[in-house]
Amino acid sequence: INNAQAVSFIGKEIISLGNDVRIIDGQPQNCRFELGGDASGVSVNIYNSAGHLVKTIEQGAMEAGRQTVIWDGTDQNGNAVPDGDYTFEIMAVDASDQKVDALTFSSGLVEGVSFIEGVTYFLVGNQKVPISDIVEVLQADSFNA
Repeated sequence: INNAQAVSFIGKEIISLGNDVRIIDGQPQNCRFELGGDASGVSVNIYNSAGHLVKTIEQGAMEAGRQTVIWDGTDQNGNAVPDGDYTFEIMAVDASDQKVDALTFSSGLVEGVSFIEGVTYFLVGNQKVPISDIVEVLQADSFNA
């Protein structure tokens, strides 16, 4: 992809490898991931920028493949968390209580493009996402559908 083509991504929503989620105006956010196998139990742990656990979302059983869990932007006590950047991790086990691998994805609106030492980065919030980490591009209006 050349520089002119990369600029055309501005204003598009992307899904990339990563585990970042951003709360803006207290709006719920999608935690996207892919399970390597069927899981009898899935938990999503949300951490603040200091690395402290903010909330655990228990999901129960989920099938292998791409999944989305919605985080409502609250902490474990149901209080709204401050706007900002958070991370999440997936803890999943199968029926034999063995760990199920999970690949996490970040998503967001491309606000700009940066070219550093021959690498193209999409600017999404406070993150620089290398083009090699992008797995999907969506129209902005279909992103949270």
